[in-house]
Amino acid sequence: MESETITSREILIYLSLIHEGEWLKIVDHIHSRQEIDVATAKRVVASLRYNCLTYLDPEYPAFLQTIARPPLVIYYDGDISLLANPSRLIGVCGSKELDPETDSLLREIVKGLAKDERVTVISGLIKGTQEITMNVALEYGKPVACLPCGIDMYDPPSKTELIRAAKKKGLAISIFPPGTKASPIRVLQSNWLMAQLSHLLFVSSAFPHEGVLETVALTLNKGGDVACLPFRANEGNLNNVFISDGAALVSSSDDILFQMGITNS
Repeated sequence: MESETITSREILIYLSLIHEGEWLKIVDHIHSRQEIDVATAKRVVASLRYNCLTYLDPEYPAFLQTIARPPLVIYYDGDISLLANPSRLIGVCGSKELDPETDSLLREIVKGLAKDERVTVISGLIKGTQEITMNVALEYGKPVACLPCGIDMYDPPSKTELIRAAKKKGLAISIFPPGTKASPIRVLQSNWLMAQLSHLLFVSSAFPHEGVLETVALTLNKGGDVACLPFRANEGNLNNVFISDGAALVSSSDDILFQMGITNS
């Protein structure tokens, strides 16, 4: 009787599933040449009921293969072609609490970006900037949602309708396998994924105690651009610091499109 064989793709998916998508654990497993029960691995992979791309797939976004620690498996639900043009991907992040003027500007800018079929908006599910972005972008376009949980999960439950809408109208993606619950560290990792995917990161607002600074740093470190709304000098908003350090000052969707090399002429 011939022994079963397993492909490299199946091995990556299996390791992602048993290690909850944790990059270091997957890589350590491979480097240590730990044995894999082929029959078990093939059965586990065959039971997966969700779409995924592995680092080895020809459809895997080529630009992600150039970063440090690229996602070895990306789970998704929705239109994966939204990631096809990396130079047209715009991430949106910012504060959880927004003043009325910033809230209004954010909604208007995201509306303009979402309605423009030449670009794709990417964001997460965090309260404030990200939640507003996803709601507005879903109303006017086809955004990408980076999930802090498994692709089958609706976690936190308060974001259930938002996740469902993203899957139906746009794209939901996750580096975590089905069944993985959200956690604070996974929220940060979902922001990491957004930063890696974004050609340009638009920041609505940022204060020192928030995680926006880390997302901006991730974007800059991988060669992406940053654009920010300006604030008054006495408000202590980090956006002004980002702008003084070279980020683009923007106040409209047209300003952001211009930074992307897109004009309406």
